[in-house]
Amino acid sequence: MLAVQVVFAAILLVWALLALNTLILVKLVRVPARPRFTVVVASVAVLALMAGAFAWAGSSLSAQRKLLADEFRPGLITAPTDGRYNIMLLGGDAGADREGLRPDSISVVSIDAETGATTTIGIPRDLSSIPLAPDSPLVTVDNPCGSACQINAYYSRVMTWDQDLYPDAEANGSDSGIEATKDAVEGATGLTIHYFALVDMGGFEQLINALGGVTIEVPNRTPVAFHQDSRGNPIVVDYFEPGAQTMDGARALTYARVRYGTSDYDRMARQRQVQDALIAAADPWTLLTSFGTIAPAVGNLVRTDVPQGAVGTLAALLLEARDQPRGTLELVPPLIDPTDADFDQVHQLVRDALTATPAAP
Repeated sequence: MLAVQVVFAAILLVWALLALNTLILVKLVRVPARPRFTVVVASVAVLALMAGAFAWAGSSLSAQRKLLADEFRPGLITAPTDGRYNIMLLGGDAGADREGLRPDSISVVSIDAETGATTTIGIPRDLSSIPLAPDSPLVTVDNPCGSACQINAYYSRVMTWDQDLYPDAEANGSDSGIEATKDAVEGATGLTIHYFALVDMGGFEQLINALGGVTIEVPNRTPVAFHQDSRGNPIVVDYFEPGAQTMDGARALTYARVRYGTSDYDRMARQRQVQDALIAAADPWTLLTSFGTIAPAVGNLVRTDVPQGAVGTLAALLLEARDQPRGTLELVPPLIDPTDADFDQVHQLVRDALTATPAAP
């Protein structure tokens, strides 16, 4: 990318010299006043057009280089497992009103390494009593995730008390809480997790705005906001109405996170809708023309251990995924009981979901 930027700068310099040479060759002092003005204006306009194009291209390349350097650690892509790359997505809810971080949104995006076909596996935050691999450092810890042993508790428990369980985590672009959650997700799904992406909910809003908003088909009337009357009873003051709606970042984030009048499992389904809407909004033309604003938003949004050597492969696969049906498996009731799951059944459900042909959208 740096080499291409240098080439662009050289082309722009040569073009400027050519424009100047053109003005010299036409001998402006001998040209009548009116044509002279036309020649000068045309030369300057062409030069400005070329300069603008190459300056825009160079700026986009600079933003891309910075994003790759800042966001992705050095390294090569790992080999897929059973022909798939599995990426753990965590939605972080850290904020001024929260102590620490709890990944209340947990899912796995499984990508076919040949076709880019994706299946998203939604994992409820109250999934409990997860079987861990014998070589996981968590098996050496008594009560590793709190009294309920829910999957969303591993992160804070390990970051608070047992950060030394994963001594190489930070060097690999992760931390002990994420590695503990990754072990739990592997035990829950039976999949090998290759990489993770931790999404900050505040940055999520910025990214949607940078993409120009997302379009979501709202299936049911869903409360947006409410206040309490004098007796503390909630009174809904706004709704998401059924039908296709174009949402900016703040509204899409509210849609993904609202709890009132719905269950955690309904919220998981809405989060999946927003993820799909993001994929649809991130078309190549939007990425190309808006990359200068998208790149900083991504930098504020995502923390990941995806290496630089994997970015090209995964980006190409995900662009292919846009044109294919996307499979979804939500590990929620009545399919399973998150508080008393049969994990042999869960693993089989995951295998079935990955081998099934997704229905057309």
